[in-house]
Amino acid sequence: MGNWANWCCRGSCAIASDDFNRADSTDLGSLWQEVSGDWTIASNRLREAGTSGTLVVCTTQNPSNTPTCHAGVLTKDLQEGKKFRLLVNLTEDFSRYLYAEFTCLAGTSAWASIGDETGEIAGRDANYTPGQDSSIGICRNLTGMYATFGVARPYIHACVSWNGGRRAGLGNGSSEIIQFDDFDFRQHQVSTDDPACPGCLCDCEDYAVCRNLVATFETEPGEAPWLDGQEISLGPGLAPLSSTIIEWSGEKDLPSCGGPDYTVHWELALDCVDWVLCRPSGCGNDWTEYCDVPAGPAKSPSLIQCDPLLLRYGPFGVILLGGGSYQFWINITNGFP
Repeated sequence: MGNWANWCCRGSCAIASDDFNRADSTDLGSLWQEVSGDWTIASNRLREAGTSGTLVVCTTQNPSNTPTCHAGVLTKDLQEGKKFRLLVNLTEDFSRYLYAEFTCLAGTSAWASIGDETGEIAGRDANYTPGQDSSIGICRNLTGMYATFGVARPYIHACVSWNGGRRAGLGNGSSEIIQFDDFDFRQHQVSTDDPACPGCLCDCEDYAVCRNLVATFETEPGEAPWLDGQEISLGPGLAPLSSTIIEWSGEKDLPSCGGPDYTVHWELALDCVDWVLCRPSGCGNDWTEYCDVPAGPAKSPSLIQCDPLLLRYGPFGVILLGGGSYQFWINITNGFP
């Protein structure tokens, strides 16, 4: 397995970049189209004068007919009230897009989010230091997007469909003056179009793993019908803001592995480093590995399928008190985005 923390491969091919190192001007240059707002080059940065909902678009689109791309930008002088936005998959009429947004709230609190033209898809609390610089990064892969925010480094991710757009841009979501620097827009996973831009080689990194997963129990037909088909929802875990790992966890009371007359409390946790499934509580033998946080027995997948996602764990053995035994498996699939 590779290091799953970064989600997208490094070294993808450049589409466009701008360090804004040029004379102050109201003319942004041929790389940019001002759709709305008051954008200028000022002190070697891209500046917007404080018009909420404004947009500037990179005129060079992704040359490959694919949703996949990287985009990144530095956000300068974080202060309360500022809202920085990075966009990808912009359509030609700018009506459809995906975005990552960082909103500076009161004190040192912030809100990091991703969304599309209809609104926010996912978000989480973050923090910042007033006056500090930061960054926003987007990885758009074949079935979803992942966003990083350089101050607190929370990862936000969701499965999303492609709207056909191939452009990138920047936006101001506030009435405060904001400044950007070092914009970068790159291709990703286009080996069929350009051999110089290879796709990722690590398992499933070409495909999004949704914010919500489902763990489904499976037994041989008729062996343990009280357990077969039971489900546990796994939602985004409580990784600290400093974490570079996406986590999922869930818990539920289910019929006991030994029969339907009793219940057992199950807890499951999963991270995206090696896809080790941790079982702090539950039942079944053959959990042959161990996880530290949360502490408990664990298991690596016996099968990894990427599209659609399927992580299969097991078999786990159960010995019945009245005699006999059976095996069960746990299958993890994408739930809701």
